[in-house]
Amino acid sequence: MRAMKHCLLLLLFNYIVAFASLPFFYKKGEGFISVGIPYSVKIERGYIIYPDFSEKLCRSCYTYITDDAFPVFIYKGNTTQKLRGFSKISVVSGKGYRVDIITRGNGIEKVFVIDEYVDVNELKIQLEGITSLRLEKGSLVLKTSQGEEVVFSKPKGYQFIGNKKIPVDVSFRIIDKNTYGFKVSEYDKSKKLYIDPVVYYSNIGGSGVEEPVKLIKSEKGDYYIVGYTSSPDFPEGNTNYHLRMGKNVSWDILIIRLSEDLKNIKGVAIIGGSTEEWPRSATIDKEGNIYVCGWTMSKDFPVKGRQFGSYTPRHSKAFVLKIKGDLSEIVRSFRLGGSFYEFAYDIFIDEEGYVYVAGETSSPDFPITKNAYDRTFNGGSIDIFITKFDKDLEEIIASTFVGGKDGDAPLGMYIDDRYVYISGLTWSYDFPTRDKSFDKTFGGIIDGIVIKLNKDLSELVASTYIGGSAPDNAGFIRVDDEGNIYVGGKTSSWDMPYKKDSYKPLISDMRHPDAWLAVFDPLLSKLKGFTYIGGYGDDTISNFIVDKEYILVGGSTTSYDFPVTVDFRKSKTNKNNYDIFIAEFTKDLRNMNRSIVIGGSKHDLLKFFHKEGDSVILTGLTYSEDLHDNTNIKGPNDIFVMKYEIDNFPLNIVGTLFIMIIWGLIFGFIYKYVRG
Repeated sequence: MRAMKHCLLLLLFNYIVAFASLPFFYKKGEGFISVGIPYSVKIERGYIIYPDFSEKLCRSCYTYITDDAFPVFIYKGNTTQKLRGFSKISVVSGKGYRVDIITRGNGIEKVFVIDEYVDVNELKIQLEGITSLRLEKGSLVLKTSQGEEVVFSKPKGYQFIGNKKIPVDVSFRIIDKNTYGFKVSEYDKSKKLYIDPVVYYSNIGGSGVEEPVKLIKSEKGDYYIVGYTSSPDFPEGNTNYHLRMGKNVSWDILIIRLSEDLKNIKGVAIIGGSTEEWPRSATIDKEGNIYVCGWTMSKDFPVKGRQFGSYTPRHSKAFVLKIKGDLSEIVRSFRLGGSFYEFAYDIFIDEEGYVYVAGETSSPDFPITKNAYDRTFNGGSIDIFITKFDKDLEEIIASTFVGGKDGDAPLGMYIDDRYVYISGLTWSYDFPTRDKSFDKTFGGIIDGIVIKLNKDLSELVASTYIGGSAPDNAGFIRVDDEGNIYVGGKTSSWDMPYKKDSYKPLISDMRHPDAWLAVFDPLLSKLKGFTYIGGYGDDTISNFIVDKEYILVGGSTTSYDFPVTVDFRKSKTNKNNYDIFIAEFTKDLRNMNRSIVIGGSKHDLLKFFHKEGDSVILTGLTYSEDLHDNTNIKGPNDIFVMKYEIDNFPLNIVGTLFIMIIWGLIFGFIYKYVRG
């Protein structure tokens, strides 16, 4: 009994020491940046020219950029346009005031800065293209000739006196039917006066949508977000300055170049034709060139150099694009495919510089090389294709089909010094496997698949199904230094081939899919580890990294009960919101070491992450105004990039408690033995 008391005391002491030694504070969202693509608003000769009306700020004035400008390259069809991008400019009057114009939220913020001893009554702003002007609850409401109502919010006035920001009572005054000014209470005329209204406009603030698909880093340190955007109307001709602010026309490829500290945009490229382009993956070579693959519906998609497919009406066509790291020039661009449709899902560059593209095709005449593993389209709706290009993307070195008689698609690809690895899904009962395959039998509906080919694509070295009785997919694949193959995906199956010693051997709720991870031996003949990931909501993997000691997994979850050691969710009661998770597992998938969940009050989805030293850089899609203190949503959603230090995440308390219990028992019995 005494031994048990000492055991419990030791257990309590171990618990307190262990808990107290866990780090408790974190740098939250270091390096956060929110990126949105707004509408074209032209700043020229003292005017702000909106889509439906214009605002004359002054008669004789000049404009200058107060933020670091960055180039914006627009490749539309066969034309190229270069603009200067920025988030803030200033229009300076010759009458003692300036106007700072800033993209802000779903509008434009204008800050009028009135110099010392300047009469504010001299500030008269003319509006052109409007039919009426009225005051409403302190705001200025105007109606454009197109019938659109525009609201200038009630202005805020303030001064800086010493180190203090002193409020000043300011209101709008209507001077005539198309001119407004400001009425100001008493203030210190020996100090500058600031007046700050925001323009809210249904066509301003980005009705467009942006979504990232990949985050990559160059050897020089720059980060690149590759994704897509619903394109605004782009201004024609030579114009001075533009704030881009959003009207949907089509879906285009979007590439954003960021500084290493994630604080500055260094360049933007928007690439597309007259209809739709959907990038799916991207990579970077040693020289810093960016490679993008996906599919296009546009007849006028910008192409350059030799083509390996042609435009087919009403059919999507795979594309491969190579662009310089400064985004100033498309080096190569081509369609890839046959007579019907193709989608390119992943692109990879091996150590020798050869470029591999994996996708799906419905074309029996897709370009296949004579020594391919499979030269014949297998029937059904779609087959997997894998194509290897030379370093300059001028020649097809090898190309093969892989598939069964129904339908098959790749979702992920990895390449080491000897083999090409593909993960994906199939609904073919006869998908090709091997004698030693872990699973040769189709499970029903849709199964995940994992395949391994030699690098000249002439031999299927290993292959297996992985799945249960419900729909499953294998979306991501990695390989460690010993050749073990790691696969992640999503499933609704309760009967996935789990291991009894798995971290989570059972699915939480078959009505809501779980993410999963598995590890196979190099021949895909033995399942060495498996775990479900998630709770009672929807859980999805976006990416994972295999380190020497652990696996780092990232994704999105709606599970309120997602296992977590650090919880940064703003709303834990709304079970329908997606939040971001990062979790660390042991390589045998028996234990989850630590995890973090991050989210605002609305949907936040992780699309990709990159590990850099002790930190992870996350990119994804946010609908939340409060994901981070610097969040500034410009449309229904924006791309976000943020940096978290992960080595400070506390370990899983359950595992810590288990260790403390064991040590408590050991020391209790030692104490009993020593005391006799």
